[in-house]
Amino acid sequence: MSTPHSSWAQHYDEAYRRSFGDFYDHLTAATVDCIQKVQPPPARVVDFGAGTGRLALPLAKAGYSVVAVDPCPEMLAVLNSKAENERLPIQAVCCRMQDKFESAPFDLALCVFTVLLYLLDEAALCASFQSAAAAVRPGGRLLLDVPSRQLFHSYNRVAPDFVRDVRVTPETDILFRYDETIRVQRDGGWLKHEDSFQIRYWEQSHVFHALDRAGFVVEEDLTPLFVGTGSQYFVARRSISA
Repeated sequence: MSTPHSSWAQHYDEAYRRSFGDFYDHLTAATVDCIQKVQPPPARVVDFGAGTGRLALPLAKAGYSVVAVDPCPEMLAVLNSKAENERLPIQAVCCRMQDKFESAPFDLALCVFTVLLYLLDEAALCASFQSAAAAVRPGGRLLLDVPSRQLFHSYNRVAPDFVRDVRVTPETDILFRYDETIRVQRDGGWLKHEDSFQIRYWEQSHVFHALDRAGFVVEEDLTPLFVGTGSQYFVARRSISA
């Protein structure tokens, strides 16, 4: 099975903007604003699940030193192209969150925009937070969101030149099959992209337990700043002794 989103990375940004309209840009801006309050620039930031650079690019513009981590090379290729066009010095690393990589310590790690739902078992969840703990300096922070059950639903968006159909099918109480078809009109014809993979719902208690095991202490619930997202947002600090 291919890496999620690899088949339509070139249309990923367009698909989400056309699916969620102004809310997409509002959420991005709100997240950047939150990051600046949690850890003002200049600072070193590692963005796990960076995708096409939704956060990495504006953070680099704001004065952060950013390393963008994502398991999908096609998504990172889009990010690299945008960074090059804007002359932004973003380092891209192609690996999963649970795969440790060598880098100087970071002040802040990011795990937002539903990254957790791609982690399918306890081992992956624990390894991911351990990787984040290894990446940030003692006393450094992790900003994460925990998707609620309400996000695990099917939906579609239809326009004269764009069709997106998402089917989320329960396989167990916590595991779901995500199937997506996107059609984009180009030069009088239609481009079609399909994607299929598993996602998982995580109870907050499971997430907090894994954070604790990795040496993180949850400091603050930032959910009131992100009303309408369907996720809970938290800041956790890496223990000095971890």
